[in-house]
Amino acid sequence: MNFRSLLAVAAALATAVLPSRAEMMLKGVMITNGEPLFSLYSVEEQTSKWIKLGQSFSGFKALSFDPTAEVLVLGQGDIRTNLRLQTATTKDASIEGKGRLNSLQGIELAYELARQGDAQIATLLKSYQSILSRTREVAIAAESLANTDKQPEANSALAFLSSRTAELRTELENVATAKAKALLAAPPKP
Repeated sequence: MNFRSLLAVAAALATAVLPSRAEMMLKGVMITNGEPLFSLYSVEEQTSKWIKLGQSFSGFKALSFDPTAEVLVLGQGDIRTNLRLQTATTKDASIEGKGRLNSLQGIELAYELARQGDAQIATLLKSYQSILSRTREVAIAAESLANTDKQPEANSALAFLSSRTAELRTELENVATAKAKALLAAPPKP
């Protein structure tokens, strides 16, 4: 076998073994109905889509989101990719930040506090996101087990997870509200 043949075989093996590197960009984050949505852009396909945690787009699955660092973790098989929000800016809870805290409530307030660097809220949000994703997975499984002998177990698991999700959301919202009140009552930094 000559050198050119070896190169051709090596190139063919490399393309067969190595996955294609599709580039993804995180273009936006929005909270709707208490859940974060992410605008992903596929450079290769030149398309974008809003997805939730646990959903996939262009071969990538949204695994987790760190609101403090504004980083979305995507998975493609065993490979993990961290995407940072392209237009992210982080501000202290200044006069402008306090005005923003005043205008938010519930889960949106929690996301803003985490974005401003509150570690406790960020940890609670990660737990909330995790159980929310798990609840969605169990709901899908329960649906597929309809009219089987496993349906009662699936429905029981779904009811438990739904209850725990609601409890965690309430706790998260209460902690966020208390922290926002304390921040708003604090005198401005000199």
